[in-house]
Amino acid sequence: MKETQKLTDANDEVKTDFNEFDVSEKEKVIEEAANQTNANSKDNTPSNKKEDTFEPNEFTVIRYFGQDIAITEYITAEELAEGVMNSKKERTPVTAEILRKRMEKDYPELVKSHTEMLFIEKKGATYVVPTIKAKKKGAETVSLGTVSALPLIPFSILGNFIKLAEKFSLLNLEIHADIYFDSIEKRYLLDVPGQTVHQYYCEVDEDALSILDRVGMNCSKIAEIHSHHTMAPTPSSQDNQSETVKGMTYIIVGNIDKFFPSITARRYNGIGWDNLDLHNVFAPPSYELPTFDESKIKFAYKEGAVSLV
Repeated sequence: MKETQKLTDANDEVKTDFNEFDVSEKEKVIEEAANQTNANSKDNTPSNKKEDTFEPNEFTVIRYFGQDIAITEYITAEELAEGVMNSKKERTPVTAEILRKRMEKDYPELVKSHTEMLFIEKKGATYVVPTIKAKKKGAETVSLGTVSALPLIPFSILGNFIKLAEKFSLLNLEIHADIYFDSIEKRYLLDVPGQTVHQYYCEVDEDALSILDRVGMNCSKIAEIHSHHTMAPTPSSQDNQSETVKGMTYIIVGNIDKFFPSITARRYNGIGWDNLDLHNVFAPPSYELPTFDESKIKFAYKEGAVSLV
């Protein structure tokens, strides 16, 4: 009941007549909302915010894209124990930023503006999990690290998202979800992060550590999917600004009010987007062939009827 009330309150601010808006008006609404979000973020930032704990040791493991990498591949045991030598020939503690910069040489996608280095303590072991943050605005280009070829995404993942999109479509709201692959269990999962939803946009605002705690360290995000409710799944300028992680699959589901929704999928190549055939993204749904007598089915050609068998 509480969730329904919350969604209803959000809908009170939404216009339902799409004819009142043209594309430029939609972009204006998105821009105004983005500016307000940025202003609120500055106002709500504590001036005495404490830095997150980052205390790796020589046994710390970096977990990235299903790989376990010893931290000593990038930080020496001496540096971990005594600190990193700076330009003034002074030792300073190892920081997440120092590790990120060194990893960036092997993983160019780990640029400072897109990356959060999460430090995790679990069952007596310590891990560093580099996480690529979703960006609502921005035009920087990054690329995903190399991963092994993955199986097609199960159709059930798409079906579950469509069901979710239908729920929010009743209120003319977009919704976002992420598709992860678990490298240990070899399975996909659909995660719906905390976010702000609107008629014309959706913005993830849940922190990366909270998401990681839910999906687990063995999962890598391989696709982002969001809805355009009753509108066509045509990428907006906002989508073009935020969907710039090279190698990531971006999926939009639109025309939810139709019996068969419209779906588009694309992948950023560093310059533009390559449109993807859905057959190369999702496994097809499972259907059963009806029982029939194939000998009674004939093809009609100019030369005459030809039996199937």
